[in-house]
Amino acid sequence: MRLIELSANKSSFKRVKFNRTGITLIVGRHRMAKKTDLKKTYNGVGKSLIVALVNYCLGSNRNEHFNTHLPEWAFTLVFEHAGETHSVTRTTGDAKLLYDDKEISLNKYKENLEQLGAFVLPAESVGYLTFRSLLSFFLRPKNGSYVRYDRPQPEWKEYQSVLCQSFLLGLDYHRAVQKHDQKKKLDEQLGLAERYKKDKELKEFYLGEKNAEVELLELGTQIKRLEENLTAFRVAEDYAERQHKADRLHSVNRIHQ
Repeated sequence: MRLIELSANKSSFKRVKFNRTGITLIVGRHRMAKKTDLKKTYNGVGKSLIVALVNYCLGSNRNEHFNTHLPEWAFTLVFEHAGETHSVTRTTGDAKLLYDDKEISLNKYKENLEQLGAFVLPAESVGYLTFRSLLSFFLRPKNGSYVRYDRPQPEWKEYQSVLCQSFLLGLDYHRAVQKHDQKKKLDEQLGLAERYKKDKELKEFYLGEKNAEVELLELGTQIKRLEENLTAFRVAEDYAERQHKADRLHSVNRIHQ
């Protein structure tokens, strides 16, 4: 996949063109800032915004910051893959977008990106191994993405990071999947063992002191009876009056005793 151009529907946005070969350097500087004040000279000129917009046009989730501060802005990214040119236009606050001049949902667009072949994903579905997750290693979308080289998404677990890196490096990522699945099963067994120690009912079933099928049948009967009672339950219109009369009779009865 090669980026070609990023533009917007507002004249205040300067069109960004990416080099066809080599690298593209995006630099910016305030015209009136003093050279000695580096923070005021280079910060806040839109370099990080361009990265965020490319990420936005490549299927990131809703961006509330864009919706609030850039209402009705539409950003268009043109890119090329396998000799074919594609374009996507995404308008802030809009649930749908235009992909190759066709209006589709964000989820459908993500499916198209998966099938495009920028990353040759395995035929079988592997959790966390997606176009979006792999893209994070090349387009780091957050400030926290630069804290660790191996974790472009700060909230990722160790498994997600190892899985994606193994895939990108051409390693046998199935080993990471197998280790993760085995660890999950071990945790489930340990959790069950802990429950067994504390749960008296569970222990009785395991020791054979209770028959699970009989207990289940009995519970089903109780549930049905409760549902029937609930359906038939009606509060009398003169409930309060009857309650008052019953309380009065009860008081009189106590006095006579």
